[in-house]
Amino acid sequence: MFAFFDVCYPTIMGKRTSLFDYLRLGGAIAVLVGHSYVLTNSPVPTIGGIGPHGLGVMLFFAISGYLITGSWRADPNIARYAEKRARRIMPALIVVVLATALLLGPVLSNDPTYAAGAWRYIWRNLLLLPLHVLPGVFTSNPLPAVNGSLWTLPVEAFMYVLTPLLVRAGPWACAAAAVALILHPFTQNIAGFGLAGASGVIPYFLGGASLKMLGVKVPDTGLPKLPVDLSYGLYLTAFPVQQTIIALYPHVTPPILIAATLAVCVPLAWASWTFVEKPALTSGASRASGGRLGFRRLGRDSPASPSSDQASSKP
Repeated sequence: MFAFFDVCYPTIMGKRTSLFDYLRLGGAIAVLVGHSYVLTNSPVPTIGGIGPHGLGVMLFFAISGYLITGSWRADPNIARYAEKRARRIMPALIVVVLATALLLGPVLSNDPTYAAGAWRYIWRNLLLLPLHVLPGVFTSNPLPAVNGSLWTLPVEAFMYVLTPLLVRAGPWACAAAAVALILHPFTQNIAGFGLAGASGVIPYFLGGASLKMLGVKVPDTGLPKLPVDLSYGLYLTAFPVQQTIIALYPHVTPPILIAATLAVCVPLAWASWTFVEKPALTSGASRASGGRLGFRRLGRDSPASPSSDQASSKP
């Protein structure tokens, strides 16, 4: 999942369509709600047979397809494209993975193999090769996963790589591929990289990309812009917080778990945005702007204007 959280630089300057802020936040809360039922082994409420967490992830990928496609079309420079994706996804991921393995895990585990397992957990997840368990952590919970939400990140990264090719193929090819995947899902494991569930979410990325290439505009809702972007922080922190609450209170009900998780994770998400995500984006925006000004001073036009990502700015 990830570009669904890919805020482009103009976000920092308040120039993004606010609808994406609300959709992303709603998607993150939907994932949290769905996981509260799954992790307590409770019946999951569904819409059309799909749980809230599934709907949230589908929404994320559709938004991502729309915005990332717009970002690439506005500034088709591989280096800048890769840097923007990394600046949005990696800083908060690094903090959450390290905090989970080095702070939370040792408190909850007495397993003598924990140290070796923790380092494996760190390098695997930072390379976007998700490892969901830590030795001795959450072993008494209905599900032992430490942060099951991380499965979407390699799928998202895979779609980042494909986006330039998708733009070259055009909107109708993307739409046809999306329909083909829905009608006949391919293997759940892309090229052996463990991208489980990929065929269930990639069609939504392709659909969003197609809409962007067809020139479909997102309406201005008139909603006020949110002062902070809590979506990615909520998405990354909710699962381990939920698992910790379940480990401490095994009989917690889903509604209580939802409320308790929000009470803990909203401040964590605020801190993530304020001290990790926003500074990383601001630094990248300043560097990109300085580089483009340098082109102008040398009498060469920059390949893209400083606002080239504005059309795609996002969650």
